[in-house]
Amino acid sequence: MKDNYVAYVGSYTHESSKGIHIYDCDVEEGRIYERCEVPIDNPSYITLSHDKRFLYAICDQGVSAYAITEDGSLELMNVASINGMRGCHISVTKANNFLVVSGYHDGKITVMHVMLMVLLAVLLTRCSTKAWAALQNAISVLT
Repeated sequence: MKDNYVAYVGSYTHESSKGIHIYDCDVEEGRIYERCEVPIDNPSYITLSHDKRFLYAICDQGVSAYAITEDGSLELMNVASINGMRGCHISVTKANNFLVVSGYHDGKITVMHVMLMVLLAVLLTRCSTKAWAALQNAISVLT
């Protein structure tokens, strides 16, 4: 049986790089193949949840949350603001319930509740733009 893995690589975006690169890693052959690229602005740091079901990325808009599908592809769930902070590192607590985002330039730390990000993703598909903006403002006060 072949051992195959999926690798995710974040990067600063420019002409040739558009976001998170997804690679298929074939251990038996010792080869890595680029599968696709997920468009996102400057995913400078990425991390996985401890249960490997979600990927979180620092991006220009704040923090992006992705569900990892069975084949390793990424499905965008939500993008949450970190209130103007320029994040450089993101970590997930062992229980997968909080994200801790730190900022190099401004020395700030933001803690975000993961369930709120998931709930907002569900609500996003059911809310008007005006209602969504009100929800984001309410959540930013909580985080």
